[in-house]
Amino acid sequence: MDALRTITRDAILDEMRTPEAHQESIELTRIGRAEIEANPDGISISGALLESLNLIGVFTQEKLSDPSSGVFETALGMIEAAAMATMGFVWVNTDDNDRRAQIAAGRAYMRVALQTTADGLAMQPMSQAMQEYPAMKGHYDAVHARLTNGTGERVQMLARLGYAPNVDPAPRWALETRLKTG
Repeated sequence: MDALRTITRDAILDEMRTPEAHQESIELTRIGRAEIEANPDGISISGALLESLNLIGVFTQEKLSDPSSGVFETALGMIEAAAMATMGFVWVNTDDNDRRAQIAAGRAYMRVALQTTADGLAMQPMSQAMQEYPAMKGHYDAVHARLTNGTGERVQMLARLGYAPNVDPAPRWALETRLKTG
């Protein structure tokens, strides 16, 4: 457990400290109910306090992306604390990394997520260590050394498990906005 906590913590902190990778997350961050409902994808941040701080310019995407801001430093601390408090992990491996294996892993992950919810637990993806860019190389190697049994085997998904407060379902795009016809 301690090794996985450390790997996931270090990977997410390194992602946040890698400007290009962190900016991808910032661009998908939605602060406040109105922004979340207008763009119901990405990272949703809501609640009276944070929305109020956003309205007065204290808690913004710009401050979240600025490594010299107090908001950025606070986010690092919160993420580190959450990773190190993880009580359990679940992962999905495949024997190879072709498209068929990736789709099968996604289906397996969704079954695990549904069962986890049915069992009254919460699950949060911690997949930074599976990403393939230079800042993640050490984390990628560490997670694969720890969680795979042989060459070619691939960790497709890693998530933390535990208890969390109940939250409302996340907003979703209307189905017709996601389908291509003709």
